[in-house]
Parts: sequence; C-alpha cells; structure tokens
Amino acid sequence: MSPSDVAAIRAQAEAGDSLAMKSLGYMYLEGDGVAQDSTLGFSWSLKGARAGNARAMNNVGGCYADGESVPTNYEEAMAWYGAAAALGDDLAMRNIGTMYEQGQGVGVDYAQAMKWYLKSANRGQALAMRNIGKLYFDGHGVPKDGATAMKWFHDAADLGDARAMMLMGRMYALGLGVPRDDRAAVEWCRRAAMGGQDVSEMMRDIGLMYLHGSEVGQDRALALEWLHRAVDEGDVPATNAIGTFYNKGYVVDQDFQAAMKWYLQAAAKGDAIAMSNIGCLYLNGQGVDRDYAKALQWYHQSADRGCASAMLEIGSCYVDGKGVPRDLHQALQWIHQGANAGDDDCKTWLAVHRWVAFSTLSKTSILGIAFGTFALILGAKSMSRGGLKLTQSVRLVGPRAAIMGLLALSIGLFLIVRPIITVWGIASLF
Repeated sequence: MSPSDVAAIRAQAEAGDSLAMKSLGYMYLEGDGVAQDSTLGFSWSLKGARAGNARAMNNVGGCYADGESVPTNYEEAMAWYGAAAALGDDLAMRNIGTMYEQGQGVGVDYAQAMKWYLKSANRGQALAMRNIGKLYFDGHGVPKDGATAMKWFHDAADLGDARAMMLMGRMYALGLGVPRDDRAAVEWCRRAAMGGQDVSEMMRDIGLMYLHGSEVGQDRALALEWLHRAVDEGDVPATNAIGTFYNKGYVVDQDFQAAMKWYLQAAAKGDAIAMSNIGCLYLNGQGVDRDYAKALQWYHQSADRGCASAMLEIGSCYVDGKGVPRDLHQALQWIHQGANAGDDDCKTWLAVHRWVAFSTLSKTSILGIAFGTFALILGAKSMSRGGLKLTQSVRLVGPRAAIMGLLALSIGLFLIVRPIITVWGIASLF
C-alpha cells in the first residue's frame, strides 16, 4: 500500500468514516502499510466498532481474545464477536465457534462450535470450512469421518485457504480418509506453499510417521522420500533425521561419514539434536577418529540449546571418565538437569543408578568422616592444657600446641562436613 493510499484512508477515518476506521485499525494491528502498533490498531478498531462497523467489532473482539493492547478478556471478546455476528459478520461467527471449540470463556461445546462454523461457512468463510473439516477429522462432536473432512477441506482450499490445502496433502500422503496418493499429496503441498503456507514441518511429520509407524504402517523408504521433500522446503530437523538414516542404515547402506555430513548441515543451522549426534560419532569413533574432547564440545553446544539427550551424554562422560576426570557429582548434576527437561532416558538412568551413586559416595564419606574424627581428637588433645604428646620424649605445649590443635580441628571439620554436604547434595538430585 502506497503512502498516498494510507494518507487517504487516514483522512477518511479522521472524518468519521467507519469503514476507513476499521481499515486503519486493521493496518496498524497487522503492520500493513504502516508500522505495526497494536495500541493504535485497537484504538481505531474501537472507533470503527462504536461507529457501527461489524468487522471492526470483530477485530476489537480479537484484541480481547488475544490480549493485544488490552488484557485478555474472553467475556469481552465474546460480547464483541456476538455484536458483529448479529450484523452478519462471517468471521465473527467463525471466531465464536473457535471459542466454543477451545473453551475460551465458555465450556468446551463442540455442538455450539459446529453450529457457528456452519453459519460462517454458509456465508462463504473458508476458515470456518476448514474448522468443520477438522471437527470431522478428529471426531469432535461428530463421528470421525475422513471423507467428510476432506470434502470440507476441499471447499476451503477452493477458496484459497492454504492451510486446508496442506491438510489435504497430509491426508493424501498418509491415506487418512482417502486412498494414499503421493502425487496428489505433493501437488496439494505445492499449492499450499504457493499460497504462503510453510509445508516443511508437515512433510517432516509425515516422514517421521512412516519411519515410526505411527497412524500409518511403517515404511522407511516412504519416510526418507518425505524427509527429503521437507529438506527441499528448508526444514532443518528433517536434515538431521536423514543423517540418522545413514547412521542407523535405514533403507540406505550404513555410512557414518554421510551421516556426519547431514548432521553438520543441520548443526550449522542451529539444530541441537544434530549437534548431540555429531558428539556421539566423535565419542564412538564412527566415521571419524575417536575424540572425546570434540565429542564433549559438541555435547555442550547441544546442551546449551536445551537438548536433554546431550546432558545425559555429558553425564555419562563424567561417569566413565571420558575426556574429563571421573566425577559422579558432576555426572548426576548433568543427568538431573536432563531429567528436569523431561528426558525419559535421564529419568530412567537416575532410577537405575541411584543406589550405585550412594554406595560409591558412602565409601568416600565413611573414610572422610573417620579421618576427620581422628583429626578432631588430635586437635582437642593439642588444645588441652597438657599439650600434645607426639612421642615418649617429644611434647608440644603452648603456642605450638595451639597452632597444631587449630590445624587439626580445621582438617577434621573439613573431612567430616564435606562428605555430608556431598551426600546431601546428591540426595537432592534424586
């Protein structure tokens, strides 16, 4: 939109034109032709709504629903959506349906959601058609029906809804509700991408579903095809996943060097899991010379980005003394961090190894406490009036005895307290 167009709309809005107020409000909310400013967007939308513009009323409702420039208030959102819907606004009707479907300010009610979606769809709203398709696809409030879902997705796609096109591509790719048709799947994904929809993540998900056999039968060859399509669309996790195909020898010959190539491509774009996988190759000497230092370097880069599996690997290096001195306390700290991040392998490790950890620490603790107790006794004797008798002919008295006593007391306290604190710290990790 040109500056002259923006100036013309602003002039009309300032003159009291409700349509121009709505348009100017939307422009500020979306940053369309002007710098994005949600406060001005809400202000002009509210002026348009009070002047009677139904779409402006819907936009005010959207601000309250999303907490944009105003605190989130679903009751206010529903009131504004209702006012807009009463004036025939199809998008407001769809938004009321969404509130019922998601339970925003009202109880979840799929029947009410469907009623409002149908009202909106009957007025030609593509988003509502897609929402109806999702209700049928998921079986929410209606019997699960892939064919009916596809019909509604198709209606939305015919009106240019790119997300509906992507959902159709997914259904064709996985044979959900329709016979599997890779050509149709790719074509609908292509149309969705042309419509501005990012289809790379969906393509990766399709690949992983075929890899793991979730929702569809396992087919690793198909999985690899879809992962390559995702990579062609720029998906980074799919790049890492292809590396794993070469690492494990899925469908392709096992090739650690090829795996490393794919992992490095993903890692260069910030993929934390790929970084951890590179660390594993260095740790095990697969496709590269074994190098614990480089392995730990990659694990730390991955862990810094929140990868819990890398935290487990760092902990394991401390347990085994690979690239670092053996340090059970450090190991448990890393693995506990991974468990807190939700990693099941870290949780399992802690459950299996907790008694090993305590038994190892208890040996160290018992020795420390024993030597510490001896040092305390030695110190107490040295501090006594009689001084400290070292041999039959040698006795420390006066300042020398006091210094020896203080030193022995300090060592004794350290040897006793340190293992207790260590065990306490380890216990807290469990």
